[in-house]
Parts: sequence; structure tokens; C-alpha cells
Amino acid sequence: MLPRRMVLLFLAACLSWAQDRATEPIRVSTAEVLVDVVVRDAKGRAARDLLPGELQVLEDGD
Repeated sequence: MLPRRMVLLFLAACLSWAQDRATEPIRVSTAEVLVDVVVRDAKGRAARDLLPGELQVLEDGD
């Protein structure tokens, strides 16, 4: 796993490069995206001890 600083530095370099080459599209692909998640119950309390199979993350509700 890449440290966040390295990822941020990479993104900053990409943005700087993109500004110089605004006419060329940038295509990026990834096999993994890290997402921080907080799960809460109906009363707003943090749900603890969840297993990976008990949680599903969807993009745009799909």
C-alpha cells in the first residue's frame, strides 16, 4: 500500500502536468481504491466488529 503522501504527490504532479497539456486527455486505471468507512446503526452509534462479508460499498447506489 502506498503512503498517502506519495499518492498526493503523484496526484499533484499529474495535475501540474495536465495544466501544461490541457489538450491531451489523461487516462488512469486502478485495481484498488481505499475508502475510509464509518458504519452507524439507526441510533447513530458506531457499528463495531463488522466482517468484510457484512459490508458492501456501492458506487452511486448501484
